[in-house]
Amino acid sequence: LSLSRMYHFLPLPKQAKQTKKKLKSSLESRLKTVQELQEARAETVAQLATSLRVAEAANANSLLTQSTVIATSKKICQSKLLNVSDYRQYLSSLTDVRHVSDVSQYLSSLTDVRHVSDVS
Repeated sequence: LSLSRMYHFLPLPKQAKQTKKKLKSSLESRLKTVQELQEARAETVAQLATSLRVAEAANANSLLTQSTVIATSKKICQSKLLNVSDYRQYLSSLTDVRHVSDVSQYLSSLTDVRHVSDVS
């Protein structure tokens, strides 16, 4: 056996035992602190993961709404839109009975589509 291994089996003096006991106590205390910090960090990570899932779901809904609005606005020709006074002027100028009937049916169908989309 080497000298260091033999020393390991020799009884330690009282002061060395006390030092070893203090070191063990200190290490146990540090281990407990590290474990508590690890648990606290794990709880924080779990909370952040939950918050992230909620935020991602809200963002997905927002993006879906935004994409619908963007797609709709791309389909609308802004320069061709008429306001209320333009509609009144246009409808007032109609003289042909069939044309008035067609516009009336068109406006009724728009109203029906609007009511159906409000229900769903």
